[in-house]
Amino acid sequence: MSAPVGGTSVFHVATGPVQRIVLGFDEPRFRAEVAAELERLRESDGVRVIESRIVGLTVEVLVEHEWVVPLREAIARVGGYRIADGFIGSLDLAEVGLVSEREAATCGELFAPRGVVRRRAR
Repeated sequence: MSAPVGGTSVFHVATGPVQRIVLGFDEPRFRAEVAAELERLRESDGVRVIESRIVGLTVEVLVEHEWVVPLREAIARVGGYRIADGFIGSLDLAEVGLVSEREAATCGELFAPRGVVRRRAR
């Protein structure tokens, strides 16, 4: 991505971890609500939406987690490193008692454990 400045192009170099999220929907009624939330993220501090696309019943979003840069740098300064990362699904949180089963059920499994992909019903 570039923006012309005085006849030259300035490129933003991602410094925080970049995450790709691809979401599927069973019905096309999500456009306005999802677009509004993407716009809210664009305006927030800490997370930068690099790119977002809505194609058919699929939304693809690239976000940069700028909030993690100072933490990552502090960890690196003392010799630490990342071992793993990922989303923990709401049902998993309920299983270990961090949220109630009712709360987990209302969240759905948008971010399921790694390797688990919810397929659209046909």
